[in-house]
Amino acid sequence: MYILTFGRSFPEKKTGMIGIFEFEQAVALAKAGNKVVYAFSDDRSVKVIHSLSKIRRTEQGVEVYGRQLPIGGLPHQVFDPIRTAEVKKLLKEIIDEQGMPDVIHVHFPVLTLNEALIEYIGTLGCKLVCTEHWTKIQSKQIPAWRVERLKCCTAHADAFICVSGLLRDSVIELTHTEKPVEVVPNMVQAPFGYAPAPEKDGPDSFTFAAVGRLVPVKRFQLVVEAFAEAFRGQENIRLKIAGDGIQRREIEALIDKCGIGSQTEMLGFCKRPEVAKLYAESDCYVSASILETFGVPFIEAWITGIPCIGASGGPVDCYFKPENGLLFEKEQVRSLAAAMQQVCQNRAQYDRKQISDWAAALFSAEEVVRRLCSIYEAC
Repeated sequence: MYILTFGRSFPEKKTGMIGIFEFEQAVALAKAGNKVVYAFSDDRSVKVIHSLSKIRRTEQGVEVYGRQLPIGGLPHQVFDPIRTAEVKKLLKEIIDEQGMPDVIHVHFPVLTLNEALIEYIGTLGCKLVCTEHWTKIQSKQIPAWRVERLKCCTAHADAFICVSGLLRDSVIELTHTEKPVEVVPNMVQAPFGYAPAPEKDGPDSFTFAAVGRLVPVKRFQLVVEAFAEAFRGQENIRLKIAGDGIQRREIEALIDKCGIGSQTEMLGFCKRPEVAKLYAESDCYVSASILETFGVPFIEAWITGIPCIGASGGPVDCYFKPENGLLFEKEQVRSLAAAMQQVCQNRAQYDRKQISDWAAALFSAEEVVRRLCSIYEAC
C-alpha cells in the first residue's frame, strides 16, 4: 500500500521535535513493507522557523517532502489562503514524483487542514484518513471556527481516528458526528523495550522517574512535594527528573526547600535513548500532569516493565490495573504521596516482564501498524 503521511513538521531538536509522533508512525509503516512518503508544512512563526525553505531528503527509508513557511501568527483569514496554495504545490510535487497514494493520512487535521485543502484532497481520488492528537480539542478549548473545521474533517474523512477515548468523546461532543471514530493509541518502539530490574545498592533502594517539560500543567511541584512528604530523609529512595522548561529554577528551589536535594537528581533535557535508560534503571514512573491527550511516557515506562503512578481522570486511566500501577486523586499531595509509598512498599508484586508483555500487546509499533493497515484496507 502507498501511504502519504502528512504531519506538522520534521522532528528536530532545534525546532522542538514537533512531528515526532507522525514521523515515527510513518517509519513504522514503511518497515512493515508499505511505500510511505512523509510530508509537512511547518507554518510556525518566524521566531521558530527563521526562513522560507523546501526540504527534500530520505530518512529511515521514508521519502520526506517539506516546507518551512514562517507565517504563524497571521489571522487565519490571511494565513489559510497562503498555506493552502503552498500545500497544494507540495502535494502536486509529491504526486508528480511518487505517484498517487492509496491513502493520505493527515495527523492533527484541525491544525494541518482547512476546508479548501479537504475539498482539494477529495478531487484526487485517494482516501483521506485523519488522526487527531490535539489536547485543546480534548479540553474543548478551541474557537468556533476551529470547531467548524473539525466538523468538516469528520464529515469528509474516510476514517477518523483519535489517540485516546477521552479525545474521541470530545470530538463526538463537538461535532455531533454519527460516523464511527476509531481509537488507535500512540505507539512505542526502540529505544524503549523490556529491561530487567537493575542491580540495587541495597534491598530497600527504590528510584522514581518523572519525565516531561517543566511547565505548570505537568505539575512537577506536586511530585516533588509528595516525594518529600513520603520519603524525606530516606536516602535509599530517590527521585530523578528528566526534562527542562520555564519552571526549572522554581522546581530546583522547591527541592532545596523540601530538604530532598541529596535524594533528587535533575537530569535536564534528555534524548530518547537517555530516557529509555532512565526507565530501565528505575522502579516506577510518576506523573502528576493534569493535561495529556494520551500520555506517551506512561506507555514508554510500561513497555520497559515498570509500574506507573498517574493522576485520575486522564486519558490512560482505562489502562491502569493493580498489576501495573496506581492512580491518585489529582492535585492532592497526600494522595500522591500515599500512592508512591504503596508502590514502593509493594514493589515485589510488580512483574516487569509481565507489564512489558502486556504493554507491547497494546502499544508496540507492530500492533499500531496492524490496526492502521486494517483501517486503511477498510477504506
